[in-house]
Amino acid sequence: MKITKTLLHVWIALASVAAFFLGWIGLAHSPKPIQPQTATNTTTTLAPLPAMPSLSQIQERSVTASPFLASSRSASSRPVFRSRGS
Repeated sequence: MKITKTLLHVWIALASVAAFFLGWIGLAHSPKPIQPQTATNTTTTLAPLPAMPSLSQIQERSVTASPFLASSRSASSRPVFRSRGS
């Protein structure tokens, strides 16, 4: 039984080392990614992004849009987590 176990360990070690080196060789000889060719005459212009509303405008909208939600949010600012012990 001891000889079988030792041979199995040696077999696994040799197989893993061989797989490592074969994978390394396979990756080293794989084709490299194609680099995009840059065009010298082509220029791309992007449209400007729209401006973001200021924080005061956002707060004014939330207060005027739903006064009920604003008052209910302030009452329970934190959720309560309860557990039944250990």
